[in-house]
Amino acid sequence: MNIRKRKTPTPAFGLPPPFNPTTGEHADLFVKGERTPCAMMQVAAADTFDDYLICRGYDPEARRFFDYVEGDSDKVGLLVAKPYGKRGTNPYVIGQVFAAMKPVTRLGETSGVAAVTMGHPADLDEVIDILYDDGGSLAIAWILLDSSDSNPLLLYEITSAGTYDAATTKEWSYVGKTVLYDTDTDLYTVQSGESEATLWHPTAIREDLTDDSPSDEAAETQRNFYVGQRVYVALRNSRYEIISPPLDEWRFELKNALSIGGTAQAYFRRWTGAAWVTDTTIEITVTDRKGVYLGRGVTTYSSPHDTGSMGTAKYWPDSNKWEITWLQPHALMIRGKATAIWTGTTFSIDGVAIMQPSGAIITQVDPGSNITISDWLNWDGLENDDVLAVWDQDSETFKAIQKTCAPL
Repeated sequence: MNIRKRKTPTPAFGLPPPFNPTTGEHADLFVKGERTPCAMMQVAAADTFDDYLICRGYDPEARRFFDYVEGDSDKVGLLVAKPYGKRGTNPYVIGQVFAAMKPVTRLGETSGVAAVTMGHPADLDEVIDILYDDGGSLAIAWILLDSSDSNPLLLYEITSAGTYDAATTKEWSYVGKTVLYDTDTDLYTVQSGESEATLWHPTAIREDLTDDSPSDEAAETQRNFYVGQRVYVALRNSRYEIISPPLDEWRFELKNALSIGGTAQAYFRRWTGAAWVTDTTIEITVTDRKGVYLGRGVTTYSSPHDTGSMGTAKYWPDSNKWEITWLQPHALMIRGKATAIWTGTTFSIDGVAIMQPSGAIITQVDPGSNITISDWLNWDGLENDDVLAVWDQDSETFKAIQKTCAPL
């Protein structure tokens, strides 16, 4: 279809636009801007760099597909910058597909990088520089089009014990590796090729419930995660933060002896898949809030009685304490044989057996030695007399309540 040219060209000044000898037509009245190419990129290598990824994809300007194979100099892939909000973190995994573009800035085709701050510039005065690879030789033009505001949940397995930052953040941090679903085994497995990431757990201490600022000692009791535990993580504030509910009730074994209403150090106990084991690398302070528990610690007596009382404790943020919810009972009734003739106020027995309650251990006296019994009924007795005794908390002694005379 032919369209007749206007008699008076815009802007109607009576003068025609300049003639373009190349096209034989009038020259354009404006200069077209540069076209920004867009392409689809696939993450092709483990996410180990702060600012960029190694991807594979089709470059519409080069009109060829750039593949990536580790160690193959002919298949080096394309370097693609991360969005500013996700720099300094490693949320990407091999196989993910994203759109990418090659922006044009005053520096040329570059995604840019904040000169000082990781991620977004700190303010309008911070300089934006050209982004190079870690070797400083390749300028990176492509940038991933992935919203830095989205916070997908990522599954991590904690690989090292937590560290408490008492000086600045007052928070716990852990180290973990990505866990992904393996379609070959139908199991979630740790990605051995992935780099480890720092996982932050903001503490739950509430300053309004304490007279002063929370103490570091109280904060350190909030070691709510352990090595091997899997947690969900979200990218927030340019870092990984654990959002899984904390393990606020722990199984433990007492490290030190516990008195009624007192506190004691305790070790965390975990299930390995085959047995319950005590992890001496994780230690908390437990409190007998109910005022009813007696317990012995790992260090209280020598082998073979160097096991501590087992129990469970729940963490309460308002008190900043691990409060005991259950503790292995201590022996209330024992039975043994008198070691000698007695006529005084006390005597000793050996060959001790615990009669009550079920599952109890002897906590207040050394079970590896003869146990002293109070003869509060003023009995006289012979060696090898069979004696039954009960624990009296007021006097903190075992008292004889029955004896059976040994045969003459």
